[in-house]
Amino acid sequence: MTARKSSLDFSFETPQVRPKYAPIACAAHGCPCMLSGADIAMRRSVCRFHDGVDAKYWPRVSEFLRQHESLLRMSERLIYDPYRYSFTFPKGTRRVELIDQFLREIGLGHLQVGKKLVGFDRAGERVYRVESAYEFGQRLQGWLLSESRKGFTVKIESAKTENEVKDEAFVSMLSALRGVEDQVRRSNEREYF
Repeated sequence: MTARKSSLDFSFETPQVRPKYAPIACAAHGCPCMLSGADIAMRRSVCRFHDGVDAKYWPRVSEFLRQHESLLRMSERLIYDPYRYSFTFPKGTRRVELIDQFLREIGLGHLQVGKKLVGFDRAGERVYRVESAYEFGQRLQGWLLSESRKGFTVKIESAKTENEVKDEAFVSMLSALRGVEDQVRRSNEREYF
């Protein structure tokens, strides 16, 4: 009688399971971003930088992302594998210096790694710490997102929707009615006294 193998095999020889979705490119022409499995499962066809921007502005957003592709790739690596690119000893301080030097060379010195952030140790004492790789990657992604949308989303956001226009008309109508009501009340008070 042979031993039956369990479906719960925890040996290291088991083959790696392939991901359900292979990453695909963003639908915006020329965009260097890739969509992850979660984005594909949610039926998205564009990256987070193009999402919410009018399609006529997509070429400008794609051009900005291509210009800053090195920052985009660095932020993705720091976010998705923060332990590999950690800013802690022994190699972390050298990484911080190299990143700061790179940012100064491309003219983005204001985005350097935060070095004197206030934190607390286990004893509850106040200590200063260096920004983690994950936090820095998230900050870079946020900067890229805000800068890529600067200029053309203001026009989209400033345009009023139909409901906002109807609401303003309703409010102006109510204020006019209140004015008429006040005039009637004053005229009634004069006649009464």
